[in-house]
Amino acid sequence: MKKRIAAALLAVLILSLTACGQSAAQKYTDYVQGVMDCSYRGEFDAYTKSRGNKDNTEAQEVYDATVENYAYQLMNYLEVEYNYIDEDIIEQYKDLAAKLLMKTKYTVNKAEIAGKEYHIKLEIQPLDFCDIVVDAATAVADQYNADQAALGENATDEQLIELENTYARNMLEAVTPFVDQVGYKDTKTKVVIMQEGDEGYGLEDADWQQIDNMVVDMD
Repeated sequence: MKKRIAAALLAVLILSLTACGQSAAQKYTDYVQGVMDCSYRGEFDAYTKSRGNKDNTEAQEVYDATVENYAYQLMNYLEVEYNYIDEDIIEQYKDLAAKLLMKTKYTVNKAEIAGKEYHIKLEIQPLDFCDIVVDAATAVADQYNADQAALGENATDEQLIELENTYARNMLEAVTPFVDQVGYKDTKTKVVIMQEGDEGYGLEDADWQQIDNMVVDMD
């Protein structure tokens, strides 16, 4: 999902940012900090300023893409069949994703030169949400299995779709209260290397994907 969404934004993210008077180390650090704050916390000002934009339109697109991606990852993790459920339920999962992303914790250390490259060490405290909801999610899944068995082999498509919608709603109701109980796992570190070329500078898409996975810890 994110590959399709982020591909349209990738060119935006790697373009040179406005960095008059800044050292290379500072502009690279600000770039990573700005994109992460924009993506995970919905904090647009630093990103918009560094891009030289007049408004937050671009920043909003980056944030919305991240929230949508996490919502679909979350539904996948909870085995919610999003292809068969109502759009309003999907929107509620996006709301849940946004609340969780606001709780992300990370530190972007200042870029340091290493030969001809600049390295930035990230210190990330992954969310433990997926761990603490296991029992509640399992109970919802057990009820779904019982309801599906009760329908039998002759269940209609309408009945099965309604069952999926019920499961999605029940799962949302079961896991949402855990947002306020979210804690953090042991800090993980990742060193990223800034890439600069004719079109500007940034990180490899694979790096951003790994950072996403570390922050929300969906493994």
